Amino acid sequence: MFGSGKSFLGGLIGLFFFSIAVFFLIYFFVPEVSLKFFGIAADMDRIVNEAISDAVSASALPQEITSEITGYLETEEGKAFVAGMGDSIDQITASLGSVVEAAGRFIATEDGTAADFFHSLEAGEQ
Repeated sequence: MFGSGKSFLGGLIGLFFFSIAVFFLIYFFVPEVSLKFFGIAADMDRIVNEAISDAVSASALPQEITSEITGYLETEEGKAFVAGMGDSIDQITASLGSVVEAAGRFIATEDGTAADFFHSLEAGEQ
């Protein structure tokens, strides 16, 4: 395919440009695969927001608590916290479920707000 009738260098350059084209096709049109293999995706925010909403809906917490947790996680500070949870979306998704449930218990026992909980996690107090 590459290099038939060409020199070695010509085939190598052709393969290089072909791999760049494949990368961008995966990056833009299959963001879940891109995130899994490359660690980046064109629609990273949508994928992370879906993971957050899945974790919050799976936690079966009362509506006011889930809206407080979701509200915090949608802020810039919350997005930075989620980004620091892991290198891949699989790590983030696995961690979010337990973190959301712990945040729900923290808020339900009136120990503080969602922001207080996530600040204490970052400080290593939880």
